[in-house]
Amino acid sequence: MLKRSLGCLVLVLAGCSAVPPAPLATLGLNRPEVGVTPAAEAASAVAGYGLATLGARELIVRFAPHARGRTPSQGAFVRRLRTGAELWVLDSEAALKAELELLWQDPEVLLAEPNVRVPQALTPDDPFFLGQWWHAKVGMPSAWDLPQGTGAASVVVAVVDSGVDMDHEDLLPNLAPGGYDFVDNDLDPNDEQGHGTHVAGIISAVAGNGLGGAGIAPTCKILPIRAGDASLFISDVADGVMHAVAQGAKIINLSLGSDADSPTMRAAVDQATLAGALVVAAAGNSNVTTPFYPAAYEGVLSVGATTSTDARAAFSNHGKWVKVAAPGVDILSTTFDGGYGLKSGTSMACPVVAGAAALVRSARPSLTAEQLERLLKAQGATVTGFTGNAALKRLNVPQTLGATTPVDQPPTLGVPTTSPSSTICAINVSASEPVYGSVSLSTNSTLTGATTLNLPTGSSRLAFSLSGLQANTRYYYRVNARDAAGGTAATGILSFLTSGPKINVFTAKAGLYAATLNWTTSTPTTRVVAIGPSATQLTTVVSMTGAHATRHELSLSDLVPGRTYYYRVTGTATDGGLLAPKTGSFKTTAFSARSTVSALTPTSATIGTQANAAADVTVRYGLSKGALTQVATGSGRASGHAVTLSGLRPALAYFFQVTAVDGRGNVSVSPVLTAKTMSLGIMELAAVGVTSSGATLQCHTTLPVMAELRLGLSPTSLLPAGGSTSPTTQLTAPLTGLSPNTTYYAQVVITDAASNTQPSSVISFTTLP
Repeated sequence: MLKRSLGCLVLVLAGCSAVPPAPLATLGLNRPEVGVTPAAEAASAVAGYGLATLGARELIVRFAPHARGRTPSQGAFVRRLRTGAELWVLDSEAALKAELELLWQDPEVLLAEPNVRVPQALTPDDPFFLGQWWHAKVGMPSAWDLPQGTGAASVVVAVVDSGVDMDHEDLLPNLAPGGYDFVDNDLDPNDEQGHGTHVAGIISAVAGNGLGGAGIAPTCKILPIRAGDASLFISDVADGVMHAVAQGAKIINLSLGSDADSPTMRAAVDQATLAGALVVAAAGNSNVTTPFYPAAYEGVLSVGATTSTDARAAFSNHGKWVKVAAPGVDILSTTFDGGYGLKSGTSMACPVVAGAAALVRSARPSLTAEQLERLLKAQGATVTGFTGNAALKRLNVPQTLGATTPVDQPPTLGVPTTSPSSTICAINVSASEPVYGSVSLSTNSTLTGATTLNLPTGSSRLAFSLSGLQANTRYYYRVNARDAAGGTAATGILSFLTSGPKINVFTAKAGLYAATLNWTTSTPTTRVVAIGPSATQLTTVVSMTGAHATRHELSLSDLVPGRTYYYRVTGTATDGGLLAPKTGSFKTTAFSARSTVSALTPTSATIGTQANAAADVTVRYGLSKGALTQVATGSGRASGHAVTLSGLRPALAYFFQVTAVDGRGNVSVSPVLTAKTMSLGIMELAAVGVTSSGATLQCHTTLPVMAELRLGLSPTSLLPAGGSTSPTTQLTAPLTGLSPNTTYYAQVVITDAASNTQPSSVISFTTLP
């Protein structure tokens, strides 16, 4: 036996930035459009690839369906890939970087990435050991005793690798027709490096032929696909996966990978998964937990490597994305020179699982890829050393063959993210596995009459590019997904709002009969204004479609005082973008009049009224609220009125109510006011200058009155004793002929011009002895 030793390979894309994801489909409501990668992002991505150290000269480019044909500015078209992309070769490394910067800013470009090499998942060989210890470890002797335990020739495992030794006696009977060499572009995928031959022997070296060892599935077929040698270009690997799908392979072994996420590789793997194939990939040999691709893609069965003690091999990657483990140290298998040798790596663990998958599919051909993956990773022994991955198991083939068929789980969708602008919006959604996706879009929340966009290819990262949208419009959408097994998932009805010109400042100033609307817009727009009595009953009052401005003013007249008006203001920008509508309401000032009572006298009162518009005034008054029978009017239409009411009676409470009517018939009625007229105002009656035979009586009044003096020897026997001869406000009545030392009682009764009378209180005085 011959042992070949390979040095540790540096991953070509280590530490680089991923290509900015491009939309996979375009929904044109008015016209087709795709997203544009910002120039700043493009420059950063170019730098992230570290092209100066790669010597890369090839590009993978995919254009939108409506894009015109083109070729590189400094290079040539090589071929069309089976993923739908094109392979270009550039004249130099500098030309490649310049071309990338242009492509990533082109809206017709869906994908552009360097065609870099993907190394195989090898590590340096450990000491040589002849013997296939791993068969017993994963339970192969017991598995081969079961029905279909050695596999069926109808199950084809595609080995996308460095090819296979097409003349190796231990492999030749199990080589399926249809292999291909994507390096030399011919039908002879013969191995010139050895890695692919070693992988193929682990899967399906013939058993019982007296030669070498046996594969896991010694009667299943190998589809040899050459995609490189010590390292492989992304384009060739992706085409190899697509070729395997086209040839009907149900298991695809990828003992290769990189720590760079390639959209091209992801698309190919997703298509294989959706076609019902189980993709098995090596987890990588860098002793890290960071994702390694394609193993870390959703829907891919990633395989870590273990030792004979079920401990993680020191080189094996061990992130949470690793799904199953298998022996990967000192694995004896076929070599490309017709012999046998030992190799170690997750490259070797991967075909152990791929071979087991072929056996299980032989026994249960109706299994879906998801069910097959769940069976393989659910059975087996616990392993150690896979940090943070306690549920990981080492493969056990007989347990897997005897396990109950798992129920398919429908896919799940993450929370969509949207990036709307004025007329386009990108919607991105992650899925738990590769799915076919569609989005339904409408401007109503029930999605009635929705437009539906189906993505042309399946993926675990759904990217929709919606174009031809209306600015400042709320759109409602739902994302739907279907996996290869027919399981479905859907988001709820979500929404996004497109951007566009906006109203920055808006004021509404209202008066009695008019209002003024003022607003400014973020960009010049026309103006369309509708006014109405409710938010649903609006009538357009102005529609100026010719002139565009950023400052707008509209004066409204003939409005009704005290009424609420609703408005909707919008317009169109010079580029056709609809101005975000501004809705709201304002209330005109109510017509009102304020009244007060002033200038009260015993017989009159003045009603003062101030209205906020010229008005006619009517005053109704009386001695009770229910009997306002007397009427007085103002002197004409004015905003201020003073109505004097005369002929009132002294010392009585009167009630007043004012009605004001403006020139448009608007009425304001005051609350009922009340006020009491003044008394006639007798100042206290007093006796002065008292002697033994006389005295003088004095009193004052507020108004000129006639006075009558009454005098007696008791309060109840008062008799007239004189009075005034003319109206006066000051009464002085000298009394003579009085008896000495006698008590007299006196009272004054006054009468005004309106015959209103008022008596004074009764006083007493005693003459001197």
